[in-house]
Amino acid sequence: MTRWRKWCAWGSLPALYLVFAAFSAGTDNISTNEAWFASPAVNLINKGFLGTTIIESAGTWLAGIERHTYWVPPAHLLLQSFCYKLFGFSLYTLRSISIFWGFVTLFSLGAVLWKLCGRRDIIWLAVALLAIDGRFL
Repeated sequence: MTRWRKWCAWGSLPALYLVFAAFSAGTDNISTNEAWFASPAVNLINKGFLGTTIIESAGTWLAGIERHTYWVPPAHLLLQSFCYKLFGFSLYTLRSISIFWGFVTLFSLGAVLWKLCGRRDIIWLAVALLAIDGRFL
């Protein structure tokens, strides 16, 4: 296999992942988790606090969640707020953060497998399988 064909084969994996992930992000149904994750970031931008205001907490173990959100590590919410400021608030913006970290995960898996076994065929197969896995997408 020529060097050019190898680069094309390796380059096709991230491209394949990005195509499938973008299609999935544009066609998947909205889940309640996405709304729960979006609410604190939007509140931080618009009202200045990280609270999940779309969940009714009166009389439940979630008391106070509308003022302070502690069930999610704050770095993710801060990154979301930053992305909403840059690109605007949308479901696709929320999902694109996960697409980006999925892309990082593919390269990380390749790097770990390279250190463990050093066989390109195994690395290619593992990364390709992960890139098209429905749950990962």
